[in-house]
Amino acid sequence: MHMREFVKGMEFLSTVDRDMQISTALTLLYAAEREGQHQIDLEERTGLSNAAISRNVSYWSKWKRHKVSGHDMMESIIDPKDRRYRVLVLTKKGTTFINRLKEQINGR
Repeated sequence: MHMREFVKGMEFLSTVDRDMQISTALTLLYAAEREGQHQIDLEERTGLSNAAISRNVSYWSKWKRHKVSGHDMMESIIDPKDRRYRVLVLTKKGTTFINRLKEQINGR
């Protein structure tokens, strides 16, 4: 990837929130890269605490916190195979956003 493509991707991500932390952006990107992974996998991959990953996932979820809307791009679902874990999946809005991000990066 050339630097200009990277910049275009970052600019597109910033349309969501100009003050977004890089770890928040990476949470969405990592979840999109491997949909269906456990939230704990993101903790290990990013080196962030459970609390930080939970905040980042909430940021991208339908609700950031009680009565505060999130961006509705990701869901955290209890794993039916092992209820101790949460599975991360993109919503339709999240998938559309990621596809638009890829288009921005690829110059389409």
